[in-house]
Amino acid sequence: MGKKIVNNIVDQTIDLDKNPEIGQVETALKDKVREFRYLVYSNYKIVYYINRKPKLIVIANVFDTRQNPRKIKEAY
Repeated sequence: MGKKIVNNIVDQTIDLDKNPEIGQVETALKDKVREFRYLVYSNYKIVYYINRKPKLIVIANVFDTRQNPRKIKEAY
């Protein structure tokens, strides 16, 4: 990824600390123990989950949506 794309992806996540549930629930991963959510930047899904005990937001994956959508399940 180019530096500009990476910076823009990071910028998309800036407000997560204030409102961690801003992202939509990732329905492709609804069968997992954690509730995965995502934000979108351009062709990328920023997949994350909220770890409530230490109050952390964990970016689990940056998924290129031009790939086969079934591949998102393979990462987890």
